[in-house]
Amino acid sequence: QVLGAGAQGRVYAATAILSDPSKPFAVKIMKKWGRKQARDPTTALMEQFVLKHLRGHKFVLGLEASFHDSEYFYLVTPFHVGGDLASLLMRAKRLPMKTVQFYTAEITCGLDYLHKNNVVHRDLKPANILVKGNGHIVISDFGLVKSLDYRGVDGAVRKHYVKSPANNNNPFDKTFYGTLRYTAPEILLSMHYNFETDWWALGVSVLEMLTGRVSNSYHIPHVAFHGGHVSTLDSLGGVSSRYSLSLLSHKRSRFLVRSAT
Repeated sequence: QVLGAGAQGRVYAATAILSDPSKPFAVKIMKKWGRKQARDPTTALMEQFVLKHLRGHKFVLGLEASFHDSEYFYLVTPFHVGGDLASLLMRAKRLPMKTVQFYTAEITCGLDYLHKNNVVHRDLKPANILVKGNGHIVISDFGLVKSLDYRGVDGAVRKHYVKSPANNNNPFDKTFYGTLRYTAPEILLSMHYNFETDWWALGVSVLEMLTGRVSNSYHIPHVAFHGGHVSTLDSLGGVSSRYSLSLLSHKRSRFLVRSAT
C-alpha cells in the first residue's frame, strides 16, 4: 500500500513478518539512480541522520531502521493510522479553534526541539504532519532538512563546526527549498534565512487549518509572489480572519502561533 509520494521517493505501509506481523511500519524508498547517473546520496543520508539522532521526542517522527541495496535507500519509521493533517483538512475543510490550538501547540514543541538541536525542517506543511492513533501529532518528512552541526561531504554525513550560532542577525542559508505556498518571504526574495522560516510555514499552516484554504498569493509586506513573479501587493486578497494578519512577516507568524496556543 502506497501511503504517499514526493520528490524524494515513495512511502509504503509494511509489517515485519519475522518479528511482529501485527505491528505496522512506514517505509520510505528512495532511488539511488536517476535516468543516466547516480543521485547525490546526501539528501537520504541527512534525513537518516536526523531521524536517528533526534528520535525519542514525542512530536518528532523517529527512525526504526534503515538500510540500502544496489538501487534504493530505505528508511523505516512508525506507521501512524491517523494519516496527515492535509488529508484531514481535505475531509473536514476547516478545523475547530480548539483543535487548531491543540495541533499548533504540539507542532510548536516539535519545532522548538528541532531548532534547539540546530535543525531546520524547511518543508513544514499539513502534509508533513502525521496524526497518531491517540490524536497527537508528529512532524515528519525530513527530506529537505538542514543541520547546522552536520553536512553531507563525499557521500557521508560529517561534523560541521559553526563559528557562531544562527539567529536573526546571523542567517545561514539562501538556497530555495520547500513548498511554494508555505515558503517564507526571505526565501522567495533570494535572501539569507534561518530558523524563522519554519515559524512562517507553521503560521501559514495555522491559517489553512482555521480557514480551510491558503491564498494563491504568497503574502509579504507590500509584496506578493505570483507564479514565479514578484509584484506589489495592496491588499490581503479578502482573507478575513484576524489571524491571517499575523502572516505579514515571520515575526508576526510567531504571534499567530502564540495566539492560537
